[in-house]
Amino acid sequence: MNLRVKVKFFLSLVLTLFLTCSISIYAKDSNDYLNTSEYNIKEKIKAINPKDYPDASYIVLEDIGKIDLDKEGNYTDISYNLSMILTDIGKKIFGTKSFSYDSKYQDIETIKIKIYLPDGTVKEIPNEEIKDGTSAGLQRMNIYETSMRVKTAVIGDLPIGSAIETVTVTKTKRLIKDNYLTDWYFQLKVPVLHSYFEITAPSDMPLYTTVSNGEVKFNKEGNKEKTIYSWEKENIPQIKDEAIMPNATDVALSLSVTTFKTWKDASKYYYGLNHDKYIANKAIREKVAELIANCKTEDEKILAIHRFISQKIRYMGSAMDENAYIEAHPAPYTFEKGYGVCRDKALLMTTMMREAKIKCCDVLINPSTETSPKTPTVLFAHVVCLITTKDKRQIIMDPTTELSSGLGTNYAGGRYVLPITENGSDIMKVPECNPSNNAGKITTKGILNDDLTLDYEYSIESCGDYEMNLRHVRQRFNNDQFKRVLTSVFTSVSPAIEITNVESTNPSDLNTPFKLSVKSTAPNYGTKTGKFVLVPLPERNLPFDSSLKRGLKSLTDSDERQYDINFGTPEECIIEGTLEIPSNYRILSLPPNIDEKGEVDIKCSLSEDGKTIKFYGRKAINTRYVSKDKYAKMKQLGIELKEYQRYMIILEKI
Repeated sequence: MNLRVKVKFFLSLVLTLFLTCSISIYAKDSNDYLNTSEYNIKEKIKAINPKDYPDASYIVLEDIGKIDLDKEGNYTDISYNLSMILTDIGKKIFGTKSFSYDSKYQDIETIKIKIYLPDGTVKEIPNEEIKDGTSAGLQRMNIYETSMRVKTAVIGDLPIGSAIETVTVTKTKRLIKDNYLTDWYFQLKVPVLHSYFEITAPSDMPLYTTVSNGEVKFNKEGNKEKTIYSWEKENIPQIKDEAIMPNATDVALSLSVTTFKTWKDASKYYYGLNHDKYIANKAIREKVAELIANCKTEDEKILAIHRFISQKIRYMGSAMDENAYIEAHPAPYTFEKGYGVCRDKALLMTTMMREAKIKCCDVLINPSTETSPKTPTVLFAHVVCLITTKDKRQIIMDPTTELSSGLGTNYAGGRYVLPITENGSDIMKVPECNPSNNAGKITTKGILNDDLTLDYEYSIESCGDYEMNLRHVRQRFNNDQFKRVLTSVFTSVSPAIEITNVESTNPSDLNTPFKLSVKSTAPNYGTKTGKFVLVPLPERNLPFDSSLKRGLKSLTDSDERQYDINFGTPEECIIEGTLEIPSNYRILSLPPNIDEKGEVDIKCSLSEDGKTIKFYGRKAINTRYVSKDKYAKMKQLGIELKEYQRYMIILEKI
């Protein structure tokens, strides 16, 4: 795990709570330096009218950060925040306050927390009530580093209208040698009245900065020794949630700071940390020879090595010393221990691929957020591998995806990645995957009996990340649990459905395509109305169509769109089904067909052949992002899907 996740663990993941970077102070009392007297604070609080912020659980009155940086990358910082609770949700958010830090690098010298109650009372949380403990969040991620700690204060049940003032003063040893990288978010998921960020840096250590998603006031001044950079913004509207929107950090008004001038500089720096760790010792050489002994093609060799590392080298974290956030362990160490985090597994896979004469390098990627090509950095959330085959194909392989059976990592498509090479590489954009390479193929067979009981059979085959996700779901649950999961899913066919049989291939057997088949029965599936019977189309909700879960139908909930639509990975789902009707009925009416093409393809068609109704359905998400300018089209598709679910097959008794 990298510096962004570990040092800002709580801050960057919970954008609604606090700022996401560290800030600085000189050798003055923080209140004097910030001019934050109790009188001034009370006046600011009195000026707030909660009715002006009907959609906010709390409001940030002040978000101030200052950093004092030295040439080696050490810094002293102060963070100041003043927030006011507006709702019961805000009360829960501020029930506790947490401050994460790494004891190997950081010392939180000061934590001051003051509570301003609506009646004018001011209460300060005593230092002895601020408890120090290990990071439970990292432990849940299977990363065991006792130095990652959290100081926590229990604030309690505050009345609405209370304000919380926090000041922290922290000294941090250099995390990345001779360099400095950070982000600052002016915009949060709550309104911010004033946000100010300042860095004082050596003048011979230039900072390269980028402001995204808007403009802020910028100032730069200094002398030969020190340069002060400052950014400021007032009255910043909150980020409001929308269906299928990008990550909040990707749309927020934000600042990125780096000391790397180019992407090649960043790539070379990362390579320099790890260049002497790509060591294929005797044990590794013997294992590679064993793995590829019976492989006939280069692709088979790639899969053999990937499956070994993804399945036999466990994901578990343990840090090193300086640069621990981005520096991997040597390949023999990871191989011998049998565990490592993403950077360790990637370095080992690169080493083993090269031993097999396959061209490979480590690659930095952000799987869940976007990477701006404007700001060179090594702060990425994940490390994978880039393989260049002899026939010039470039393939991204993720050594942490233990249930991935094929070549390539579809989630990487459309994302910027940074290859790590000796001479440095520029950032590159991975082509988006074809939806057919990340697809599910569903086959159904329904029999509607004379008593209107539906016997329903369902089977699915898949490929790409679609298949990997199904393997994960199946592996997670035992047989009884999995049957209950399927029952909850198949209630979309009928609320009274009963699963009678479930069969699947072994999800851990990557040499065998994963297949799942389900048999079920649903009583009273049709509704009698005189001599007519109304029958829902069994496939109307497309069970296990994972793209449907991304909420295309939820786009009908609003008239306007503020952000682009983020569908994630391109994906396809095809359903082919039949429904046999009772012999004493005839087909009177079928639902209409749908055939829409564009960024999202939707096709639903029905036909009849005597006593059999045939259904073909296809939905394909062809691109990760759809512009908000095309929201009207996406909304119409959502409306059509909602309407389609209400259509009935009408049978008439003969």
